[in-house]
Amino acid sequence: ATFDLTYTRSDVSVGSITQTVTGLPNGATMVFTPATAVFAPATATSATSQLVVTTLSTTPDNTYPLTITTTSGSISHTSPVSLVVARPPDFALSLSANALTVARGSSGQVSATIQTTGSPGGVTIIVDGLTSGVTAVASPAVVSGSGTTLITFTVSATATPGPLSLTVRGITPTITRSAPLSLTIPAPPPSNLVVHALSSSVTMLAGGLQQVPVRITRTGAAVGQLIDLTAGGMTGNGAAWITPALTTGDSVTLNILAGSAGTSTVIVSGVISSVQNAIPSTDVVAVTAQASLVPDFAFIPAPQTISLDVVTPQQMAIEIRRSNGFTGPISFETVGPTASSFSVTFALNNVTGNATGMTVRTNANLATGPYVLRIRGTSGAIVRELTMTIIIKEYTYPPYPGGSVMKTKPPE
Repeated sequence: ATFDLTYTRSDVSVGSITQTVTGLPNGATMVFTPATAVFAPATATSATSQLVVTTLSTTPDNTYPLTITTTSGSISHTSPVSLVVARPPDFALSLSANALTVARGSSGQVSATIQTTGSPGGVTIIVDGLTSGVTAVASPAVVSGSGTTLITFTVSATATPGPLSLTVRGITPTITRSAPLSLTIPAPPPSNLVVHALSSSVTMLAGGLQQVPVRITRTGAAVGQLIDLTAGGMTGNGAAWITPALTTGDSVTLNILAGSAGTSTVIVSGVISSVQNAIPSTDVVAVTAQASLVPDFAFIPAPQTISLDVVTPQQMAIEIRRSNGFTGPISFETVGPTASSFSVTFALNNVTGNATGMTVRTNANLATGPYVLRIRGTSGAIVRELTMTIIIKEYTYPPYPGGSVMKTKPPE
């Protein structure tokens, strides 16, 4: 800081002036130039001097009261001045790590520390360089003063594996600071599960039902595991589902119910049920539904998979799809090797509408697990069949008076 000093004398008998200053902050230094103020020429009535005060980089921001004392012979005067120390607003940004590895379907965190000098204001944290399937959220998003924020990186199950060169930035209206961060998304290990539809394309009549065998190949940790299977992607009011939807076997059936004429891509997906965030094995079937002029019907259970214990019945609906003016009555029954294991009651015997109800309960003390139930609909010479999945779950008795719970099957 610089102070310009001017001295005025009323009589030439006042000689040179010595100068001192008190009240400097710790570590600060001062220089008067010249060290002694001199009136020149001898007849001059004024003299000048300059005080330069130098502070340390660590001197706290503050206003410091100084006192300048000037002396000429027996004459002494004091003048108060203020030294204002205010460092320029700035901040530094640092990360707890410059490299991070996050697997697909997971998240990882890095902390960012802001160290301010002066008063730069709130610092907003952003991350540049993110790709599809990768997000970054800072909490808090704005750091006020010196502090730390936690940045959470979330990688979706479909994100592309590989390295990403990211930049974490701290931004104020006038200052930007940045730090590099390398994010690595490792490639998943080779899948222990392969789901393969034995027909890659299907051509069928609109409103019809067709079944496609699906093979399950297992290796390593997938051997003997329960596989959860789904299907979807049918357009035009169509539907696709798997039976059984859960299996420890090596084959299942893809059921395709075509809606209106057009094309669809059905995606068959399977995951190991016991593995969280498992990356599914998938296969696709191209479906072409052709227009038909033949009166016909199809039906679909809703839902196509139900859970059932050996005591409580389950109610569900059957949706009937009539096409090309078909109005005939339809009767329903269950057929096949598992039909005797279930007691199925249909709400209507000869259905002339577009829906009916269905109540399912077990006929026997079945073991827990998935079962395939085949349902047949008949109207005159037209016979249509489809399958659905019934998952038998463990029955839990109500608590005994003492509060204990027994999980078992009831006696036959």
